[in-house]
Amino acid sequence: ERAPIYAPLDMALIEGQYYKEEGMTQYALIFETGCIRIILDHVLEPVEKIRNSFAKTISADIDAAQCAGSQTPALVHVKANPSLRIKGGELLGYTTGTRNAHRFDFGVYNAGKKNFLSDYPQYRYNWRYIYADCPYDYYSEAKRKLYYSRFTSLNGRDPVAATFCKKLFSQKEGKTM
Repeated sequence: ERAPIYAPLDMALIEGQYYKEEGMTQYALIFETGCIRIILDHVLEPVEKIRNSFAKTISADIDAAQCAGSQTPALVHVKANPSLRIKGGELLGYTTGTRNAHRFDFGVYNAGKKNFLSDYPQYRYNWRYIYADCPYDYYSEAKRKLYYSRFTSLNGRDPVAATFCKKLFSQKEGKTM
């Protein structure tokens, strides 16, 4: 089912990616507010002002980047030119999620604090690994607990013992997993 996506707070669209995967053009939108970056991936229908903020024609870029006969999605990375100011609550677009899994990604990255992955050399090369933060920690305690209670394994029945968010939550609470 097609679901609307709204901006969680005032922020600026600074860059994004668009690509064709599972036969659908999808967008990863990267926003910034202070030292927080928010990434929304698998957006299928961004609103017109977001599409227009990217400098090039999307379908031509995807076709040009797609390798002949390759099953790997062609990824086109673009800067929003200029960065686009978005108000909290503003409609960003729509998604059904990916075709097969119907998933939608919501990532938060806080440059003001490193997470446990920064202790591992193999992750230090990419800011997405070392500054990843649990997006649900930015909600009220009641809403955060509700989201945590819904984390399950891929079969949808078994609770997940050590998701990234729960690991971060346990570290903040001084617990070990």
